[in-house]
Amino acid sequence: MDRHYTPADVARALLAFAHDRAPSAAADFAAGDGALLNAVSERWPDCALVASDVDRGAVHRLRKALPLAKVGRCDFLNARSRRASPAIAHGVAEIPLIVLNPPFSCRGSERHVMHFNGGEVRCSKAMAFVLGALPYLRSDGQLLALLPSSCLTSEKDAPARRTLSTQFTLEELGRVNRGSFAGCEVQVSYVRVSQRANPDPANELPGATTAEFRRPVRQRDHVTIVRGSLQMHEIGRSGARGARRLVHTTELKGGLVLRGTVSVTTERSTISGPAVLMPRVGRPSLGKVCLLGAGQTVAISACVIALKGVDEASTKRLYGMLRHHWLVVEAAYTGTCAPYVTLDRLSGVLQTLGFASLARRGRDKGRAMSGHGKEDQVAAGGGHAAPNRLVGQSDYWGSAARAEQLDPNSTV
Repeated sequence: MDRHYTPADVARALLAFAHDRAPSAAADFAAGDGALLNAVSERWPDCALVASDVDRGAVHRLRKALPLAKVGRCDFLNARSRRASPAIAHGVAEIPLIVLNPPFSCRGSERHVMHFNGGEVRCSKAMAFVLGALPYLRSDGQLLALLPSSCLTSEKDAPARRTLSTQFTLEELGRVNRGSFAGCEVQVSYVRVSQRANPDPANELPGATTAEFRRPVRQRDHVTIVRGSLQMHEIGRSGARGARRLVHTTELKGGLVLRGTVSVTTERSTISGPAVLMPRVGRPSLGKVCLLGAGQTVAISACVIALKGVDEASTKRLYGMLRHHWLVVEAAYTGTCAPYVTLDRLSGVLQTLGFASLARRGRDKGRAMSGHGKEDQVAAGGGHAAPNRLVGQSDYWGSAARAEQLDPNSTV
């Protein structure tokens, strides 16, 4: 069996994607050392916990670590064992939150057979845990899991994804930094599965892995994403009057936008503050999430992304949220050489934090982006209106800081 217990910081990052309402109960059917349920308990102390694992030693340790939880031994991929386990046998369709870091193996073409939704599905071990867990999920609940990223794209799991898509949305929320699991070289994703409000399989693309997002977002929560387009190797220095100072990732340090030595005369990729600047490419760092002050106008390189709220207060609030929930942001950066974040992935992070995002590629010429006119905004990844995807605001998310109280240099 592949055992990679969940680090505490990864468990908290996964729970940061949870809906804001407090669940009455949470279950983990591959509980291991209990890290995911501990993260649940930290956020919602009154939540009832249910834990199972196939390993006798793990079950013994779980009973000590989680004395108030309902804990039992279960070979979860065995239907008879699930039915016989006192801990989970009576929880069908009753659990509002399920968390999983299932054991998985990428050895050869190993497939597991699961009976789901009246049919038989062959899939990977990790996906088999997801299929086995969903019958226990309440209709308005959510399943949050740490899965191999291949589950979302592989041919092996395509039948499972097609089966799920008729009733559920399967959403990749971000990726865990490589090296977070000692001795594990597999890329791991943060994933959410939830039941569709109005299942319509005729409109679903086979193998789709993104959710339909339905909740309306208030106008004040809109954020515009601008990707810089100035290539550093093509830029010449300029001392001409009216030249804009250029901001590259080297000018983002300690939460501040430093004054660099290069200025440019082009109007491309110019941004007026207030705005949040952060790297698009390069090793992610909290100190490189920086606030550009009101009244400042800069040009940004192709390695920098700018984020603007509808006004100064919302931009400062955004800045605080990104810093407060840094682990969620950091997980969106992927890549084996130079880590990078895509506009779509960053848009997903913003939406998870309670913002509707619109994106501009930044390759057009024209005036500096200081306002929020419709002519500057297109949906991330395409030319259609950005979908409303959002978890509503709550005291949990609002605890980061109020915009008017934010210190631009604080870590919140």
